[in-house]
Amino acid sequence: MKYFFIFFIAGLTIISCARKNVPAAGKTSAQSPAFATPVDSVSTTLSAEKMAQLGHQTYTAKCGRCHELKKVDDFTAQEWDPILASMSVKAKLSKEETANVLAYVTANAKK
Repeated sequence: MKYFFIFFIAGLTIISCARKNVPAAGKTSAQSPAFATPVDSVSTTLSAEKMAQLGHQTYTAKCGRCHELKKVDDFTAQEWDPILASMSVKAKLSKEETANVLAYVTANAKK
């Protein structure tokens, strides 16, 4: 009985540490690690405000999944570029998600 309890606790620990799948802001497109996509070329149908709104949802869902979220206004838009370039690959953001997050951090970045 003691061994059953130990294996049960070990199994729960492994399951609880597994990666969680958090749906992004309604996007189901193919994942792409490329970052070099300007905001304007990804979506011509979405306004900058809508892209920023979707970017906020993606930022909180995907970036907050692995670490504490940075305050967007702690960095300038230029300082966000290399951060987003490296983290979008790690978070497996699509081009659209990356563009939306870029729109969000650019709109709310330190001036």
